[in-house]
Amino acid sequence: MDAADADRQFAEGHAHHLAGRLHQAEQIYRAILATNPDHPDALHYLGVIALQVGRAPAAVEMIGRSVALAPNSGSLNNLGEALRLTGRLTDAMSCFEKSAQMSPANADALANQGVVLAQQNRIEEAEAKLRQAIAVNANHAGAWGMLANVLERSQRTTDAVFAWERAARLAPRHVDYRLRLAESLFRSDDVFRAIAEYRQAVELVPNEGRIRSRLAILLLAANKQKEALDESARAIELAPNVASVHGERGQILERTKQLAQAEEEYRRAISLDPQNAEQYGAHAGALISMDRYEEAIEQLKRGQAIAPADPRFVINLAKVYARAQSPDESLIYARESVRIAPHNADSHAALAFSLLARGELEEGFREYEWRWRALDFTTEHAISVNQFGTARISPGEHCWFTANKASATPCSFFATFRCCWHDASTLSWKCNTNSPRLSAGCRPHFV
Repeated sequence: MDAADADRQFAEGHAHHLAGRLHQAEQIYRAILATNPDHPDALHYLGVIALQVGRAPAAVEMIGRSVALAPNSGSLNNLGEALRLTGRLTDAMSCFEKSAQMSPANADALANQGVVLAQQNRIEEAEAKLRQAIAVNANHAGAWGMLANVLERSQRTTDAVFAWERAARLAPRHVDYRLRLAESLFRSDDVFRAIAEYRQAVELVPNEGRIRSRLAILLLAANKQKEALDESARAIELAPNVASVHGERGQILERTKQLAQAEEEYRRAISLDPQNAEQYGAHAGALISMDRYEEAIEQLKRGQAIAPADPRFVINLAKVYARAQSPDESLIYARESVRIAPHNADSHAALAFSLLARGELEEGFREYEWRWRALDFTTEHAISVNQFGTARISPGEHCWFTANKASATPCSFFATFRCCWHDASTLSWKCNTNSPRLSAGCRPHFV
């Protein structure tokens, strides 16, 4: 095959490639290389096919040979991507930079530099490079999408929403952009717009159970419980063997007070993905709601064994043991939660509640000061002390706490007139060191 024939055959193969007929294109590229092993375009695009089907090492070899024979901006950019996917970030960046130098208008090369910088956690540089790519080509959906991702990592959710919107508008059939936009909207408390984006994603891929399942969770957040149940049922039909789909249906059933059915879904989720610690925690929550504390403790311990560094399991173990009237065990796990996560306000809250329930008021109220750092200190498992604004000692053998809310709760904390009080000048609790422990008939109650 002479050079002219090879070029004509390459044009035919490239047409198949552009139409998505990868098998036919690959056959033609290989036929060319059988007689013309140094055909740079056939090498390049055979490497591109390898990239498309997830064979990055093969792509590095073939595109690398093409670049050695006849480097151009496009082949350098694609070689950079192949190198990036094999973890060779420095080499990848070098290729992207050379590609951009050869063709300053190559927005792909600029955007890919931003991708590498983001992988290296050089977030500000990544943002600058991605904005440079967008300045070259404002319609580059990939650059907008990667910029949105970088902005999310910088906790700039509003800016990220704008970037995801641009990406989704430029690539309306790109489901991932729409899903990421929906999740950003949800984090921005714009649940109804998030639902609308998920509905559009469902229209694009109506048989994807995971997407329908997540839509159901958003519907639940919008208090559309019947729609959430219907959507999650459809998700189960489409994805009966996906653990997350069963787990999310469990959440919806639990929220709608269908606890027995919720527990079944959590069990199914665990059977499908027994190494997912989150499912054990969710299952424990349903069991707690049914006052099945021993079983809840078992599930939390299983989750803790899988994720020993996650403080949520020991925090919840402390709470469940407290509910089960096991204050010693509650304190053990509360202290363990602080050891695991010493700067976590919820860990200190759990310790505060355990100490207060045992009558260890001085240390308990010191730990309670962490409430100022907690985002949501009042939970269904929190002791009612966290609602209190001022402490008022009443004559007799009672310690009264006046709540910030409408009611005041009297509690016979002590057998004598001694108590802890709140020092308004230091915003801290102080205790009489001679105060006795809580009287047997009085414990801070759970709300």
